[in-house]
Amino acid sequence: MKYVGWKQRKEVAGDLKKLYQASTEQEAEMELEAFAEKWDGKFPTISQTWRRNWTRVIPFFAHPHQVLAITL
Repeated sequence: MKYVGWKQRKEVAGDLKKLYQASTEQEAEMELEAFAEKWDGKFPTISQTWRRNWTRVIPFFAHPHQVLAITL
């Protein structure tokens, strides 16, 4: 969020929330694409960072959503 101005933080955070609350890896990929389409014009670094670290993120989608909600 360090790349986002104060005026847009709430909206960007809401869109990111959809990504990290996805139930499956495929759903997360779709949310990342939607996020990139909407925000890459202003904040391309955010989706680039997610893509660069994707192999570290996807193992979390192997766990039931209820388990992740408790740990977050």
